[in-house]
Amino acid sequence: SGLHMEQIARQQLYAAVAPDHPLAERQRVTVKDIAEEKLIVYHQGGNLDRWIREMFSRQGLHPSVEEYTEEWYDQLIKVGVGDGIAVMQRVPCEEDLVRFIPLEDEMALRPVNLMWAQGRDRSPAARYLSEFLLGYSRDLPIM
Repeated sequence: SGLHMEQIARQQLYAAVAPDHPLAERQRVTVKDIAEEKLIVYHQGGNLDRWIREMFSRQGLHPSVEEYTEEWYDQLIKVGVGDGIAVMQRVPCEEDLVRFIPLEDEMALRPVNLMWAQGRDRSPAARYLSEFLLGYSRDLPIM
């Protein structure tokens, strides 16, 4: 009978760039700052791809997608060698390989949601995990 959804966090999006990229030393960037950049995007048609397209669209822009990847590490490798930049969450990575610059945009903080089937019994482990995460997330941490 549908899904129950609770927001448990917010995810900050960054422009991931190679260390020698002209934007690498910036403290923040906007969507307009990266509008002409070639983007390496994770999972064509996925949630993040749609989010990025909407973020650009709200600025009257269209992302210049160079390539899609199916793995985060492939995306990081392509960014690190200068094939393009990525809009993504921060992931563990050496700064001499990739720099993460916070995006300044109303859509740069994405909701992170926990969902489960409404009206369906959850296992004790699933109930425990959801109660823990919902308790932990009362202040909606930024990830």
